[in-house]
Amino acid sequence: MSRRRSPPGGFLALLLAALAIAATPLPLPAQREPPAALIAAARAVAREVAGIRGLGWLGAVDFEVSDRATIRRYAQGALDREMSLSDWRAYEALLQHCGLIPDTLDLRELVVGLYTEQVAGYYDPHEKTFYLADWLPRLLQRAVVAHEATHALQDQHFDLVSWLEGRPATEDETLARAAVVEGDAMAAMLAYLLAPAGIGPAELPDVAGLLKSRSAQVAQAFPTFDRAPAALQRLLLFPYVEGSGFVLAALREGGWEAVDRLYRDPPGSTEQILHPEKYRAPRDDPRRPDTPAADATGATRPLLAEGSWGEFGTRLILSAALGDSAG
Repeated sequence: MSRRRSPPGGFLALLLAALAIAATPLPLPAQREPPAALIAAARAVAREVAGIRGLGWLGAVDFEVSDRATIRRYAQGALDREMSLSDWRAYEALLQHCGLIPDTLDLRELVVGLYTEQVAGYYDPHEKTFYLADWLPRLLQRAVVAHEATHALQDQHFDLVSWLEGRPATEDETLARAAVVEGDAMAAMLAYLLAPAGIGPAELPDVAGLLKSRSAQVAQAFPTFDRAPAALQRLLLFPYVEGSGFVLAALREGGWEAVDRLYRDPPGSTEQILHPEKYRAPRDDPRRPDTPAADATGATRPLLAEGSWGEFGTRLILSAALGDSAG
């Protein structure tokens, strides 16, 4: 369902960090900090997050401060590296054929707009460098740093690029792995934000509930996201929202050690993310169906795209065809 195989570099973390902060009693100072102070604060957050997450730093991470134009270029470059223009057009045609986006939508242009609106700092696992946005208010900046610092810790302990990209996997399995990565980062970010209020891992709030209860704020603050087709919104949010639900279930059951085990024994499908009990023994592993070479009349047709839907993709198609009651 998802073509993505690399960390999204802060995409949607900003939106969800804002929602998490809105749910806390903590103040949100609006002043900016100079680059040196920003980097010093980010390093302090990274140390705190490592302690909360229970993963020590195994090596140094470089920090750099970036402006909006630099981060926009990163977002566009990341898209270009992941998918060629022909891949974008094929994927766009597939989503249009399934009724998930309208025929008039330029998918790549919309996703570039979403990245531009959402990316506010990122950890680049290829360069081992943390790029900080220079325009965010202090607490929101630190929330994004907490999220991205978790990605850096994941990279050092679990080799994030290889874990996401290294083995052949169905797109549904890739989306499930992305849900572990982003769900882990969301849980660590929430734990960092709520620790001053005395809220421990067992009491961390449900991200889906935060998002639903603050839909009006989302629409106002992120208009490009608000205008996107519902199926695309749900697809982009899945690793963060459903992923956090899956990770929080592991965290509440066995602490951060149980979250670490997800990297050694990853989920194989979005079904397991949506239903954590199907990840546990007896595990319900996915089975690949046979793909017919011809249609019901015996005629062969040119292949538009090939991939796997899984339960989450099937939900999207049913919701588009039948309405939200199918979701």
